[in-house]
Amino acid sequence: MSYKIDRRDVQILSILQNDARISNVALAERVNLSAAACWERVRKLEAGGVIRKYRSEVALERMPGTISFMLLVTLKSHKTSDFTIFENDIRQSSNVIRCVSIGGGYDYIVEVVVRRMEDYKRFMSEFLEKNSNVNTCSAHVITKSVKAESVDLQMLYDNVE
Repeated sequence: MSYKIDRRDVQILSILQNDARISNVALAERVNLSAAACWERVRKLEAGGVIRKYRSEVALERMPGTISFMLLVTLKSHKTSDFTIFENDIRQSSNVIRCVSIGGGYDYIVEVVVRRMEDYKRFMSEFLEKNSNVNTCSAHVITKSVKAESVDLQMLYDNVE
């Protein structure tokens, strides 16, 4: 379903990505719409797949005893089926919280969270054993989150009417 995004939708999305718990009435007031019109827009954004889900952001760095790391991965073979197999395996791992396909020297960046160093070792061993098409995999422990923000939609869509 294709959905044309206008300035009001961008306002709604900007507010929701920073406060998904806002009531529809409060959201409608902030974007200067009736509650019914605002609700209809939100429903269309959901139906069109623009809004995928609502969630809370957990500060993992404040959770005791967690280790987060990034994997930089290249595959041996670059057939479509190889990418599909790798991506399906990644989707099955509860430790993987984000995976993006990239261009350049690597094929993927994978963000992983584990509880203890033993879990890290187990994850890496199982990951490499399960993914025999991995050519290189370098792990980098995240020591500090410098910036983790939502996208400034108003800036990206400043010319939308």
